[in-house]
Formats: sequence, structure tokens, C-alpha cells
Amino acid sequence: MPISKKLAVPTLVFGLSGLGIWYYMFNTNMKSQKHGNTLFKGIMFHLRQQPHVVETLGAPIKFDEHKAIKGDVNMIKGAADIEFVVSGSKSPAIVHFKGHRVNQGHQWESTDFSLITDDGRKIEL
Repeated sequence: MPISKKLAVPTLVFGLSGLGIWYYMFNTNMKSQKHGNTLFKGIMFHLRQQPHVVETLGAPIKFDEHKAIKGDVNMIKGAADIEFVVSGSKSPAIVHFKGHRVNQGHQWESTDFSLITDDGRKIEL
């Protein structure tokens, strides 16, 4: 049965609107899962407590919520490889964390935990 031209346009508009809403909700949920977990909070706490990081970036150190957290965090397997932007009053920087959890529910062990400043310096944390 052919679809009339009168129904084609509204169907297309509603279909695309539905996909747009689904994408927005999915993307927002993924972002909140990454920056709401204990690993991310621990990394941010560690950055704010390091005097040389505060001296380099300036206080307060904040997560740039307009930028995405790149990478994966698997809390069940205990593996993480993430990168995100933080900023202080002086300058922004990129944080890279790669590590694994030694035992279920215990502390994370990092294989790469670094801060890359705007001028390209890499600070190991």
C-alpha cells in the first residue's frame, strides 16, 4: 500500500526526532556513568591534592563537562583507559589514566597516570 505524501513528511519528522532524542539520552547516560564512578572521583581528588598539579594548573581544578571522557572504564573487569580535560585558573590540561584493579573492590593500580599541559609537558602522577 503506498504511503501518501501527506503522511510521509510527518512520519519522517517524528522518526528523526525520535532518533535524535534517543541519541541525546544515550550519550548523556554514558557521560554520567563515566564521570559519576568512583575511579573518576578518585582521579579528580588525587589531582586536587597534588601541590605540583595545583601549581601548574591553578586552583580550583575542575572537569570540563563540555568535553567528553574518551576511553573505557569497565568496573566489573577492573580495567580502565580514559582521557579527559581538566582546567584550573591558569590553564587546561589533559589527564590520561590507564590501569587495573588488583583485587575486586580494592585499589586501582595505574600503568599510566599523567597530565599533559597546554605547552606539551607531560607530568607523571
